[in-house]
Amino acid sequence: MFLLTLGVVLAAVSSVLFNFGLVLQKQGAREQKGLRRLSFNWIKGYLTSKRWLAGTSITICGYASELVAFSIAPFALLQPVYTAGLSTLAVFSVLVAKERFSRLEWTGVIMAVAGASMVVATARPDVDMVAFDKIAWGRLETVLLSSAVVSIALFLVGMRLAERSEVVLGLASGVAFTGAEVLTKAIGIEIAHGPHRMSISLLAQPHTWSIAAGLLFFGILGTYFLQVGFEHGRALIVGGVMGLSADMLPLLSGVAVFGEKLAPGVILGTLRISGIMLALLGASLVAFSEKTQHLVDVLSSGAVDGEEDRVEGEDNLKDLEVSIHSTVARNPEVESGSRETLDL
Repeated sequence: MFLLTLGVVLAAVSSVLFNFGLVLQKQGAREQKGLRRLSFNWIKGYLTSKRWLAGTSITICGYASELVAFSIAPFALLQPVYTAGLSTLAVFSVLVAKERFSRLEWTGVIMAVAGASMVVATARPDVDMVAFDKIAWGRLETVLLSSAVVSIALFLVGMRLAERSEVVLGLASGVAFTGAEVLTKAIGIEIAHGPHRMSISLLAQPHTWSIAAGLLFFGILGTYFLQVGFEHGRALIVGGVMGLSADMLPLLSGVAVFGEKLAPGVILGTLRISGIMLALLGASLVAFSEKTQHLVDVLSSGAVDGEEDRVEGEDNLKDLEVSIHSTVARNPEVESGSRETLDL
């Protein structure tokens, strides 16, 4: 039970890191708008954008946490936690954008957290512990091929649409990241539970490098689709659709590829599926709310930095006035000139 609990905690941590990293990546993507995609200047713009690099670094830290979580707990327990993690946007909205969430939006936060908690409460070590011998490698290849074809097709369709393109591009990214998450789980189980677990001999296994190559491919593909989506439409819609689809689609892969049980018995199964649906609905209320959109707009436009500059400027003006008043007090003869200065 300790390992399952640890997996849930690591999933919650990585979810927060992913959401914060995506906000920073959106800021970096906004700076590249107008540049021809895949051109030298476009690539250079991303690689020299401090905000995009910071967001990517935070996302990589989240991925490291996710790798460990996937190696010790099933998708059925972890994915609702990632879905509920979208409610962290509510916290960012209150603390950063100074928004006041409505009752409906706070209800969404409570629903997401409650749904994830219901799922976690159904954890059973005898049912949910991952195992290397349960991996269906043939089905894994089918899932990966389907993810690649579907994500690329969605991306091409999204680039041709005049409307709703941000939804399709977000879904394309989510499907691509689903392939990355399935491979992350596969390599995590290989490292933790395989015949060469925690051994340097893993590097000598051909399938280890095949998984690593596939992981790199889907990671780059999903990241590219996501950044294009950020440039093409609203981050709220693109990121929301990507996050929800990448959270929910692996549930099916867990059953088909890793032998997971989505419903461990009638009672626990009903509670688990209800929790998954509740977390999905609650996260949707938060992810697509106007307050969350304002948060993204504030961060993307640099309004927070501008507000800090404004406050700093007001403080400097007050310091100048205090200095002038002090000068007047010491030198009455400059009083008239000082008054004129203050009037200005």
